[in-house]
Amino acid sequence: MNKKILIRLGIVAVIFIVVLLLLPRKEKGTHGNKFEVQTTYVNKVKKPVVSQIFLLLDASGSMKGYMDFSGLDNAKKNFANNVCYPLGSLVNDTNHPASLKVKYGGKGSFENVDINGFNALLTDGKTFNDATTKLADMISDALKQVSDTSIAMLVSDMVLSYGQKELVSKNDLAYNKNHLPDLGNEVLLSLKAVPGVDVLLLQYSSSYNGFYYYNCQENLIKDPKTNKIIKGESQYKGQLMNNRPYYIMVFGNRNMLSGLIDADVFAPWDNLYASFGLDNSDMTTGKLNMEFAPSSSWIWDNSSEDYESENMGTIWTTAELGSTQETFTVEFNKFDIPAFLNQKYEIGDYHLSKVVDKIKETTDPSNPKLLRFEVTLKPFNQLPEEGDLEFNLISQNSWVKGSSIDDDSNIDITTIEGKTWGLNAIVENIDKARFGNSGRPIDEVATVHFKVSKK
Repeated sequence: MNKKILIRLGIVAVIFIVVLLLLPRKEKGTHGNKFEVQTTYVNKVKKPVVSQIFLLLDASGSMKGYMDFSGLDNAKKNFANNVCYPLGSLVNDTNHPASLKVKYGGKGSFENVDINGFNALLTDGKTFNDATTKLADMISDALKQVSDTSIAMLVSDMVLSYGQKELVSKNDLAYNKNHLPDLGNEVLLSLKAVPGVDVLLLQYSSSYNGFYYYNCQENLIKDPKTNKIIKGESQYKGQLMNNRPYYIMVFGNRNMLSGLIDADVFAPWDNLYASFGLDNSDMTTGKLNMEFAPSSSWIWDNSSEDYESENMGTIWTTAELGSTQETFTVEFNKFDIPAFLNQKYEIGDYHLSKVVDKIKETTDPSNPKLLRFEVTLKPFNQLPEEGDLEFNLISQNSWVKGSSIDDDSNIDITTIEGKTWGLNAIVENIDKARFGNSGRPIDEVATVHFKVSKK
């Protein structure tokens, strides 16, 4: 090839490169188009294999109130059915049947029992004769039975008490109440001794025979003549109490417990608490969409091009908007929340945000599969040149505090509905055992995050 041809080819190549450089092209900018939302999702797993169930039954006398409704009409009776429901699901599993061992209160040892025999013992009225509810001892006993393939269950009304004898010997009606922190601490120590075991607390409600109701004063009173403590009777004697809570506490490793929930092993519960929260395996990534008013000066790039795939999505404007505030809509698909969390969510605290003024949900009830949130920015002249816009949806077990009462003596029968004395002390100490003194972290079931820019 001669020199002239080479020179001509070189000139053509240079011209081609110059033309390419001069052609209009979409410049890679700083305003990313990666608009995403992190949400929970439910990855259904196979039903876990349970080889053994160790069931501890609170055998205190007050438990009779869930079965004995003699003389009381229109009682809602579900105690025996709900307690036996998970046993039937696991013991009668055709592929991997579990064996059932039962222990009644603090007496004796675990005994092999079939479900029909156990159900009969629940309803014959002879099982519940213990004078105290030694909850910490029962929890400690249950924890010792747990393995990778075995679970323990504790059935109780979860009423912490030292028993009548202790209050009489101390001549102190407020002894249980004053020592509630000590009772709770016993639960804490039991759980801390076995760090690899988690807890489910399933709450159910039933009618209850008020004759058997024991309050935090153990149904004791003071004799006005001697000032000594004497036995009294339930103030609800002869009355049907409605919505009296009882609980199934389940102990096992996290994967086992979450798998049992997913497999619908338990009878439908009123409320549920789990001693574990979300981890990375519970989260997934989805896409955001946004809507701005036609007259809006704000811009967002919702193109599908991925040349800026590493850049977080940004909404921006170069207009000078003074003190005006922009309101727009963020929307994304409804997501599934794992069953071990409260299924209701609320918008988290965004009030320290440098860019957000307020957020409210505006989901259309006729289209609940699409979640919508109205976001209002702070006045334009208060916005930073660039800032992060983030808000989350959180799940909280607020039902525990709503179901707990610190003093249930001399209270109207309707006020006590749905309440359990000292329940909050139990759950607080489970949280301390599993999350430390800082408490349980907030479970964020969804997080929205993108940038806001004035350039």
